[in-house]
Amino acid sequence: MGAYQGLRSFLADQVLGSRVLPVRSIRSTRIPIHISYGKDLVITVYLQSGETISSNDPDILNQFAILSPKGHRRDDAERVEVLYPHPILIKGVELIDLPGTNDSNELDVIIKDQLLQCDLVIQLLNANQPFSMDERDTLNEWLSERGIRSYVFVLNRMNQISTVSDRIEIYNHVSSCLQYFKPQLPKGLPCLFCVDALPALEAKQDKKIKRMFLSGIFRFEVNLLTIISLHKNVIAETRLPIVLIMAQKAIAYLQAKVQTLSDQLATAENIRTLAIRQGKQEVENLRKDLDHRINTYKEWLAASNLISEFQVDATHALENKRLDEWQRNKLLHVNDKKINAIETFVQKACNKIKTANPYSLVITEPVILNTTLPGRTSRSFGQWFGDIFNGGENRLLLDQEDERARWMAYKSSIDSYLLAFSLSSLTALGDYYENVSKLLIYKIPPEPKAILDMRNELDRLQLLITEIGNCLSQKSKRSNFIFDAFEYFETRILIIRSWIALRFYHGPYRGP
Repeated sequence: MGAYQGLRSFLADQVLGSRVLPVRSIRSTRIPIHISYGKDLVITVYLQSGETISSNDPDILNQFAILSPKGHRRDDAERVEVLYPHPILIKGVELIDLPGTNDSNELDVIIKDQLLQCDLVIQLLNANQPFSMDERDTLNEWLSERGIRSYVFVLNRMNQISTVSDRIEIYNHVSSCLQYFKPQLPKGLPCLFCVDALPALEAKQDKKIKRMFLSGIFRFEVNLLTIISLHKNVIAETRLPIVLIMAQKAIAYLQAKVQTLSDQLATAENIRTLAIRQGKQEVENLRKDLDHRINTYKEWLAASNLISEFQVDATHALENKRLDEWQRNKLLHVNDKKINAIETFVQKACNKIKTANPYSLVITEPVILNTTLPGRTSRSFGQWFGDIFNGGENRLLLDQEDERARWMAYKSSIDSYLLAFSLSSLTALGDYYENVSKLLIYKIPPEPKAILDMRNELDRLQLLITEIGNCLSQKSKRSNFIFDAFEYFETRILIIRSWIALRFYHGPYRGP
C-alpha cells in the first residue's frame, strides 16, 4: 500500500496513540519521517555517510528530525524510518510526516518530491490560522500539477476556539475554501475532518473512548481505514492520474531537452562542416602551390633552358678541365636550392595536415663521357709555301678551325650531359610528385566523441519519449473512483468494519 502524506507530528502521534514524533508548537519537522508497521517501536536514522543509528527512544528524533531553535537543520541525516505497531500500519500502509508547506524553498522541494510517492494526502490545517488565499492556491497547484486527486483535510485545534459561533464560522470558512478543491474520494466519505489532536492523543493514552469520539479522532480513523480498504482494490486507478500528469510533464521536459540538444548538435555539426570545408580548401591551396613549384622546376629542368643557361660556362669548364668544380658551384648548387625549397614546402604542408612524409627528391647525376677531340689539321705544301710569304696566315686559319672543332666537341659533350641531366631529373621529379601528391589529400576526420555522445543521447531521449507516449496511449478505463449503489453500500460496510476494528484495538469505553 502506498504512503499517506501530510500527517504533522500532533496528528501522527494521536493516530498512533503515542508520543512518537517530536512535537513543538511551531513548525519544526525538517526531513520526511516514514512510519510503517513493526512489532515494536524502532527508529532508524540514515546518515549521508552510509551509517545508520537505531533506537527505541523517540528523543532521537529531536536530534535529527527537527529544526534548531534558530531554524537550522542538520545536513548529515538523509531520512528517518519509524516502525510502530498499529492496525492502520499493519495493512501495509506507510505514513509520512512532512515539513509544513512554505517553510523554505529547500523544504518545499522535499515535500513536492514526496508527494509523488503518496496515494492519499492528509493536509493538516490550524483552526487558529486557517487557509489564506495564497496557501489555498499554492496547495491546489501542488496537488493538481502532480495529478494527485485523493486527499483529505484535517482541521486541528478547534478545541482552542472559545465560542461555538466562532467554531462554526471557522468550519464554514474552511468548507468554503475546500470547494475550490476537487478531491476524488469514495462516495459517501467526507474530505474534511475536525480533530483535536492533543486531546485525542491524551484520550488514547488514557483509553477514554468517549473523549476519543469527542476529539474527532475516531471518526477520522474509521474513514481513513475505509479509504485504505477501497484503495487496495483500485490502487492502479488511483495512481494513474499521477502517472499520466507526471508522464506528460516528463515528455514536455524531454522534448525541451531534445530541442536544446538538437540545437547544440546542429551547431557542433555546422562547426565541423565548416572546419571540413576549410580543411579541404587548405589542402587544395597546398596542392596548387605544389603544382606551381613543380611546374616551375620542370621548366627550369627543360633541356633547352639548361643549355641556354649553362652551356657556355660548362663548355669552358670542360675545356679547362674544371667541370667538377663547375658542377658543384653552379649546376648542382642551383639545383639543390630548388630541390630544398620544394622538399621544405612539402614537409611543411604535411605537417600542416598531420601527415608523415617518407619521400625525398633524389636526382642522379649523369656521367660525362670522354670528349673525343678532332685531330690537328695538317697544312698542304701550297699552304706551307704560302705561309712563307703571308706571315703564317694559313697556319692561323687552320688553328682557328681546329679550335672551333674542339669547341664544338666540348659543347656537344656538355649538351649531351645537360640533356641526360634534364631527363634523369624530370623522371625523378615525376616520381616524387606522384608520391607526395598522394599525401596532400584531405582526410575527413572521424566525428568527435562529443557529437557522437549528443547523437546517442538524442536517440535515447527520443526512444524514451516514444516509450512514455506509448504508455500514455494505454490509458486505464477507470481513472478515478466511480461508485454505483452497490459500491456505496460497500463503503458503508467498510466503515462499520473499520469502526469495529478500531474499537477492538482501543478497548472498551471505561468512562471519563
